[in-house]
Amino acid sequence: MKKGSRLFSTVSSRLALWYAVLFTASGLLSFMIVYVMLSLTLEERVDDDLLSELREFEMLYRTSRMDVLRTVIDQEAESEGVDRVFIMVTSPGKKILASSNMNSWKDIPTSTSAPTSMEGVHYESFSSKTHPDGVRMAHRALGDGNVITIGMDPKGDRAVLNAFAEVSLTAILFVLITGTLTGWYISKKAMLGVERVRLTASGIDSRNISSRVPLGHEGEEIKNLASTFNSMLDRIESLITELKEVTTNIAHELRSPLTRIRSMAESTLTEYTDRSRRQEAASLILEECDHMAGIINTMLEIAQTDAGILRIARERVDIGDLIRKAHELFLVVAEDNGISFDIEIPPEDLFIEGDTVRLQRCISNLLDNAFKFTPRGGRVTISARRLSDQVEVVVADTGEGIAQEDLPHIFEKFYRADKSRSTPGNGLGLSLVQSIVKAHHGEITVNSRSGEGTTFTIILPDLS
Repeated sequence: MKKGSRLFSTVSSRLALWYAVLFTASGLLSFMIVYVMLSLTLEERVDDDLLSELREFEMLYRTSRMDVLRTVIDQEAESEGVDRVFIMVTSPGKKILASSNMNSWKDIPTSTSAPTSMEGVHYESFSSKTHPDGVRMAHRALGDGNVITIGMDPKGDRAVLNAFAEVSLTAILFVLITGTLTGWYISKKAMLGVERVRLTASGIDSRNISSRVPLGHEGEEIKNLASTFNSMLDRIESLITELKEVTTNIAHELRSPLTRIRSMAESTLTEYTDRSRRQEAASLILEECDHMAGIINTMLEIAQTDAGILRIARERVDIGDLIRKAHELFLVVAEDNGISFDIEIPPEDLFIEGDTVRLQRCISNLLDNAFKFTPRGGRVTISARRLSDQVEVVVADTGEGIAQEDLPHIFEKFYRADKSRSTPGNGLGLSLVQSIVKAHHGEITVNSRSGEGTTFTIILPDLS
């Protein structure tokens, strides 16, 4: 890579270069505008002075003799400087009737547009060998055909303009240098946050995923970048943790089904000679395979949902309608087990934004749990209501309840309380419910005592 390319390869150096270009362009533009305005102002002042002099000499011309006019012209030119000002009166044939000392003005051009009437004053500018920086002239007709002309070399005004240009360009150079250095410093300081992100990212590997970018004070944008990067790391760490848990849990939970499948397969090959026994064994093997597939799929769904990989549909869902359908579905289960099943929902719609299929599964898992641990003659109730900008869903039962020591663990994967070990299940139902609720930005809580029943409460955002 070339040296120049390396010099401007960083954002800080490029921002410093842009600062330099911006300062230079704005400084030069401001200088040009002020310079032009100052030049016009000084020229206007010179024109006003010339007009004032013209009027005085016109009055003197009309009221005095020519010899007096010549004397006054000489005196005026001497007082102003004969190399700076000249005054002359010419005839229609361009003959000089009266003039100041013209030794410094031998190369003045003859005006081709001098006024021939008393209307107005004609101004013109020219430069010559003796006055290379320019001369301003004014002509005025005197009424008898003669013309009075006054010329002035505005050396003082040029000195003012030159001094202004010198000071301004020096100031622009100073601002350019200090502005560029300041811009480089500010951009370098602002990029410290990006550097922290880079250092954090370079230090992360499979063994170290817990590092986070420290938040600084470079500005809201850098702070947002660091926060977003940290959030991404949180999701990655959560995903890795979930995948590790999935791997560990699946390996642990599938050991027993695989052992049973192997045992049944060996028995089928070595012991079972009867066709019906072999069919029965094959059927049991298929059931175990389905059971394992269900565990794997549920675990993956929980892990992907918690890590934010699994996309949750965002559609308008009527929670009341979902509850009514769930009530119809589980009513048969309630009747078969001699359990009262009540529903309590308001007549108005209870809309939320979410995934219909997963919310249905969430409600079904809670109801399945309630019926599983509620004895005959018990009662299960599902209800919903609006709470300000939220919707509350409650599933309550009068079943066995949950021991206090088990409550903190019921949402853990594969956790099963002592009372539930005798019932079918894999300990993933409540974990899946919690993942679905969290994916909908909701919250689930449980209230239970052993022997007094259990109440699950879900709070979801309301769109009504």
